[in-house]
Amino acid sequence: MRLPRFRFTVRRMMIAVAIVAGLIWAGLELLGRSERFLARSLEHVGDAAMEGTLVITEDGPAYVGMKSEKARWHEAMRRKYDYYGRRPWLPVPPDSPQPE
Repeated sequence: MRLPRFRFTVRRMMIAVAIVAGLIWAGLELLGRSERFLARSLEHVGDAAMEGTLVITEDGPAYVGMKSEKARWHEAMRRKYDYYGRRPWLPVPPDSPQPE
């Protein structure tokens, strides 16, 4: 029993190139989104580190012992953007308002 022969036509090759280009574009968009979220996470590290103590937990590094509400907010934002930076395909909820 012979298998049917698949013919490469110009149309099929153009469709294949379009699909590959779409996949490459989506991968680059996810990579850029991941980098933006991780950079935003690093912006919050300095503000959280001013008051807290760095400890290593099961979930990764975290700052503990922060007394001010603003420092706790920065730590929560750092965790949020670190999480979504590692999972850029997930939708990101809006930020909570920064405390005074």
